Parts: sequence; C-alpha cells; structure tokens
Amino acid sequence: MNRQSTCFDISFVQRRHFAHGKSRLVLHFPLRAMGDPRRHPAWTEEVERGRASFGQGRVIMTAGRTFQGKDSCMLTFYFSPGSSSMAPHIALHECGAAFEAKPVSFGKKETRTPAFLAINPAGKVPVLLIEGRALTEVAGILFYLARSYPAAGLLPSDDVESEAEIISWMSYIASTIHPARRQGLEHAREVYAVADRRLGKAEWAAGGRYSIADIHLFRLYWRFRASLEPKPGEFPNLEAHYARMMARPAVKKTCEIETAIGYELPK
Repeated sequence: MNRQSTCFDISFVQRRHFAHGKSRLVLHFPLRAMGDPRRHPAWTEEVERGRASFGQGRVIMTAGRTFQGKDSCMLTFYFSPGSSSMAPHIALHECGAAFEAKPVSFGKKETRTPAFLAINPAGKVPVLLIEGRALTEVAGILFYLARSYPAAGLLPSDDVESEAEIISWMSYIASTIHPARRQGLEHAREVYAVADRRLGKAEWAAGGRYSIADIHLFRLYWRFRASLEPKPGEFPNLEAHYARMMARPAVKKTCEIETAIGYELPK
C-alpha cells in the first residue's frame, strides 16, 4: 500500500507503562489525516525538530513518544444490505473509519462462490478484512471497531461493569433475540417483550451511554419490526430506542447506502 495515503484515527492521550519500569505516550488523533501522514499538525513540530520518523507499518516513532494510528485504509468490508452485516456497517460509519465496501448478493449466491469461501469458509456476512486478515461475526467486528476507534465512544474504557453489561446484552441478542423469529411469531413476540422490559425507560441499552449493544439491538428490531406485528404500545421502549437510532447520522447513511443497493432478505 502507498504510505502517502495512510489514515490515522486517534482520539486521546494515553500513558502506557511497561514491566521494565519505562513508559511512553500514545496519542490517539480525533480526526483522520489524509495525505502524507508526516504533515499531520499534531506532530509536525516534532518532525521539524528532527525528533520524529515514520516507522514501518502504522507506528510513528519520536524520541520518548509513539504516535499510534489505525491505518483505516486497510479495512475491507463484505456485507449484504439489511442482513446482520448492517450492524457493523453502522459501526464503521459511527467510527468514521475509512474502508472499502464490498456488497455481496444473496440472490446471486455470491457467499457460496469459491472466492468468498476462501475468505470465510462459513459462507456468511459480515466479514471485515483487516490488512487481509478475516474477522467474522457481528459481535467480534463490533468489538474490534469499538476498541480500535475509541473516539467514537462505542465501548467504555473506564467502566468495567458497563463494558460487561454491553457484552451481556450482545450475548443475549445473538443467542436469544436473533433466532427468535425462526421459532414462530408468538415466541418472537415473547422474546422481544423481555427485551423491551430489560431496556426499560433507559435511553441506551447499557451504562447510560450509546454503545455497540445499541447498534446490535437496533438492527434486529429494524429487521423484524414489521413481521412481529406489534400492537400499539406493545414494545414502547424498543420503539423509542428505534426512533433514537433512526435519527443518528450513521444509521441514516447506512440505510441510504443499503437501500440504494437493494435488499435481498428472506420473508
């Protein structure tokens, strides 16, 4: 890859300590710097003083400092509009990550081609290639993005209980909510009623702040909302959450992109 087009997503300053007693600063930039990374204003002064150099890969080294950036241009995302891949698609836009989008058609059986199966032998989306390495499953990709782009605030870094609550929600979504509709309408409505009570009047699912759990929950309710045929007021908390999610720019952008491509979802 041409290093002149490297992207950096850095959001905060962190001092990391090592076993040998030394420490270094890791600076996380809040904005992507397109073009020559050596011109990034956050460390131009270091370059001018002769204390900085552009290291191999994605690390910029200075005397006593490391400017650690996420090379977003190396992400490739395989998705099918409206499917489970919608959740990480939203997260990519929430993070402001630079990525190459690769729509995959269910109708054309593109997930069953030898080329795709070489990427993901399970023949499923989503798949996120990270410098050519495949990461699969919604929860795994959401976790990776939240950790890699902390500026987006999709996973707390200072509250273990809230982080555990997010993981709990995502486990429940994947194991219980996701397969519910396949077990019949009444069973699905019972499951969503439990999710509605669990969410309660809270604005967001966990820890009082927006997170990857909200993205995961929203996508499933968005997908099955119409087929659930809810009575007025049956899922008031999920409906309020749905409205808040639909108002988010990243959700609007994802819906616009996927609608333009076209949905190929089973009834």
